Amino acid sequence: LNATHAILVCRSFLGTEGTERDGAPPPDVLLLVSGRVLPAHKLILARRSPTFRDLIAAEERPGDASPLQLVLPDLRVDVCRALLQFLYTDNLFGALDFRSSLPVELLAAAHAY
Repeated sequence: LNATHAILVCRSFLGTEGTERDGAPPPDVLLLVSGRVLPAHKLILARRSPTFRDLIAAEERPGDASPLQLVLPDLRVDVCRALLQFLYTDNLFGALDFRSSLPVELLAAAHAY
């Protein structure tokens, strides 16, 4: 994943899970959250989050071409999606429902990751 691909990834991230869009490279990490799989890109996660950088470094296996799988047992899917949206876009537009517990849980997730 190079800088040009990173821009395409950021622009297309909010598309359908597991699909490539707008020429973006396929996901190379799968986040396992509450029984769901959320695809992502190691470069984006590692550059935006020291915690994800450390998790990726600890779990990555040289020579293994399959997507890395990271289990995030302490997050709900909607919280993880909002966190990913922020990591990819620096924006939470449309992601927050202030009548729910999502903002509080997202704040905790942002602190943890």
